[in-house]
Amino acid sequence: MLTVISKPLPRKTDADLVYQLWCQACLLEVLFDEVEDNIKLPRATINCIAHVVDRIDVHLKKQARM
Repeated sequence: MLTVISKPLPRKTDADLVYQLWCQACLLEVLFDEVEDNIKLPRATINCIAHVVDRIDVHLKKQARM
């Protein structure tokens, strides 16, 4: 879904895919901040979103070491 609201990036190499994932994670964080400011979300929802962002972060760090 994030690719619908952000501009598509070239996907020629694995590094391009990692960069696109990073860009989408940044967009997700910005969107989450906006939603959190305007809508009260249940704690379980916030925890699930945080878990997804953490998984993306772990994946990006793992890719950076390769």
